[in-house]
Amino acid sequence: MSGWLHGQFGSEFPWGTFAVNVIGSLVIDMISGLAERGNLSSEASLFLTIGVLGGFTTFSAFSHETLRLLMNGDVGISLLNVFGQITASIAAVYLGFAFIRLLVS
Repeated sequence: MSGWLHGQFGSEFPWGTFAVNVIGSLVIDMISGLAERGNLSSEASLFLTIGVLGGFTTFSAFSHETLRLLMNGDVGISLLNVFGQITASIAAVYLGFAFIRLLVS
């Protein structure tokens, strides 16, 4: 995903990690919402959230890329990366849960 997004938008900003973390945040709360409503077992929920999404999202890559941006003097882009990923990921978590709440009443 990173390679494709860098080809589309350039490599100045870590778009691949950004997208993976936001998508993972969206899906994790969709899974949690399904489990909370009894549509998914707790075992399946743990496997999907910790096993699959834990391997999919990349906090270590986010940290590395942010540090690399700072070390290159790209303070503005590094701050955009930090605040953008946190804000977008929290919004995605909320949207994932809200979507499941609407879907599974």
